[in-house]
Amino acid sequence: MTTTVVIGAGAAGLWCALHATDRGAVTVVAPGAAELSATAWAQGGVAAVESDDDSPEQHAADTIAAGGGLCDPAAVDVLVHEAPQAVTELRAMGMRFDEGDPSALEGGHSRRRVHHAGGDRSGQVLHRFLEETVERHGGIVRVDARAVGIEMRAGIVIGIRVEGGAVIAADRVVLATGGGCGIYGRRTGPDTSVGEGFALAWEAGAALADLEFVQFHPTALDVPGRPARLLTEALRGEGAVLRDASGERFMDRFHPLGDLAPRDIVARAVLQVREETGLPVVLDATEVPEVARRFPTADEQCREVGLDIATTPVPVAPAAHYFMGGVLTDL
Repeated sequence: MTTTVVIGAGAAGLWCALHATDRGAVTVVAPGAAELSATAWAQGGVAAVESDDDSPEQHAADTIAAGGGLCDPAAVDVLVHEAPQAVTELRAMGMRFDEGDPSALEGGHSRRRVHHAGGDRSGQVLHRFLEETVERHGGIVRVDARAVGIEMRAGIVIGIRVEGGAVIAADRVVLATGGGCGIYGRRTGPDTSVGEGFALAWEAGAALADLEFVQFHPTALDVPGRPARLLTEALRGEGAVLRDASGERFMDRFHPLGDLAPRDIVARAVLQVREETGLPVVLDATEVPEVARRFPTADEQCREVGLDIATTPVPVAPAAHYFMGGVLTDL
């Protein structure tokens, strides 16, 4: 039997911990409250093929196209084939995705395959479900601490060191520490996401790769003096559109998929139009049916700054969203 330490308590860390119990004792090490995890901030859902008019091959083609042809095809293949299995497993465990509505359509996808929970509170719902499942599991210990080092002996990992100097022994250490978008002024996630896992890995002798690839989400609320707040891509999947300051749609001149082009293309287009006009770009969701009910997070975030997303186009601009690179691994 082995001892596994998982650093990080977002969706990846908790999912890994639940599965690692098959091999022995598991300890999850992470500091602070649930809202410090980027998972809890996520609005969009889980992309996984389920309908008869879709296929893993189509999902793979969409993924590689959205990645500008730079994706690792073997990694994409794992993603598109394991995602439906993971959704099926989550449902069997008791996770409730939204029923009644078809899966959502989001940017870069040619089919509706994004499974939501709680409307645009998918990350929060999924994270809470995984936390409760871990709490009920007898084989997982939670430690509220910050990992500050990976302990090595003769090139082999033997545990981790936490703040204060204590060492937790382990046969295996899993880094599930998230990205580094907290280093950016405009960001869609918690400011605690500052790439600590990258530093831990680098100091232990691991390689890092593709750190220059940072995804900027094109539609974060842009109100002076207020933090950027994500307005989920699913809004555009349900009919919201981007407009310039004069009220004209502009995405069709940048990409055949228009408002549902891949995020990097939409983000650059929003930035270009803002620079061309010197004026804000707005996201117009006034034609989305029951937008306040279906997208409660977006509605709440707009109301906090005095805007009504159901009746008024709201100003948006890109914000740092996701680190594509990180610790270099095999499959």
